[in-house]
Amino acid sequence: ILISVGRNIISVAILGVFLIWFCNRVDWSFHRRFWFFPLHILLSILFSFTWMFILFLLFSINQYNQTGNWQFLYFTGNALQWQIFTGITIYATIVSIVYVLQVVQNLREEERRAARAETLYAQNSLAVLQAQLNPHFLFNTLHTLMALVRYDPEKAENALEKLAEMLRYSLKDKRESKNYLVRLEEELNFVENYLELEKLRLGDRLTIEKNIENEARNCLLPAFTIQPLIENSIKHGIALKSISATIRISAKRENSFLKIKVGDDGIGSNAESVNESGGLGINLVREQLQIQYGEGSKFEIETKANKGFKVNIEIPAQFAEKRVGEKVLEVEYPHVNS
Repeated sequence: ILISVGRNIISVAILGVFLIWFCNRVDWSFHRRFWFFPLHILLSILFSFTWMFILFLLFSINQYNQTGNWQFLYFTGNALQWQIFTGITIYATIVSIVYVLQVVQNLREEERRAARAETLYAQNSLAVLQAQLNPHFLFNTLHTLMALVRYDPEKAENALEKLAEMLRYSLKDKRESKNYLVRLEEELNFVENYLELEKLRLGDRLTIEKNIENEARNCLLPAFTIQPLIENSIKHGIALKSISATIRISAKRENSFLKIKVGDDGIGSNAESVNESGGLGINLVREQLQIQYGEGSKFEIETKANKGFKVNIEIPAQFAEKRVGEKVLEVEYPHVNS
């Protein structure tokens, strides 16, 4: 009896190892539901019959060793039906355990990603707010406003309004949005206010060129994605050497992706230095894209000494809801592999 039980356990264990390997290769996904279950039904039958064949072969070999006569032994009737049912049950048990463990692991990973995203959001918001309240930035802006109040009150009032809008955007709780996402249009308005205030300080030294496709404006992206890149260009490419430069911002939707380019024609740098000592803003943007989209995003830096600095971003194109009053006209959230 013990030998017979051992044959059963060893044979099903060997098949179980291959089954676990297969399940890890074809992991659970709701988007595979149309072929996922039929595939496993067929495989469960194949698993059961393979197991039976191995058992019958082992029984036949054992009898041959005892009697010297070869005869292929097999079950019939109720014993055969019970063996098939047992094999399918074992298959279902192994598969269920593997996929339950996968789901638990994925849930834990999502919890870690969510916690990291919240921490990153707080860090990024603080970094942007600190940049806005940077003593030099604030002092220069207020100093310029004081002069404008005397000679151009209307322009000073407009600048104060832009500063207020910047602070309002920074302090707005993006956690009310899905995954901290905002419309590209909102992010660009924030960037425009930031640039208008910087132009008060830099004057004609700062030129802005924008090429934003209308189709891209309703796409979603993580909050504070573009402004840190603009700030990096101004701080390291323009203000540092007191030179004139142009900042270029472009965005378009192409092949279900949102492609954003932010760059300048300032003093530039070299890629090795940037990768080794990238600023807080650039690192935060890179990390939040990785957390939000995983391998579905691209973040590339192009720079050379005296050849400017450019960042290329590519993320899946997701669209915000379009509303008229309270009626949703369109909502599109394509599946993103992470």
